[in-house]
Amino acid sequence: MGKTNETGTFIEFKPSNERLLTTKIDIDKIKKIIKDLCYLNPGLKIIFNDQTYVSEEGISGYLYNLTNNDNIITLKKTCMKKNDIFL
Repeated sequence: MGKTNETGTFIEFKPSNERLLTTKIDIDKIKKIIKDLCYLNPGLKIIFNDQTYVSEEGISGYLYNLTNNDNIITLKKTCMKKNDIFL
């Protein structure tokens, strides 16, 4: 890796038989976890195996995709204050 003006973290993982019971990696499971992380952290961008994962909408984007892109769910952004109580 050379010099750059970009910021971020690069992680490379190579499983070892010395420390792990199995070195088989479930790529689909990792992709699912990455997608979920992006939905829970709007604006987070993760590049995994040359594929970019990002969700600008967060949970509302997750629900939109979960409902097969039907606009049947409407989310209202609400700001709560410390002493707000909802019954």
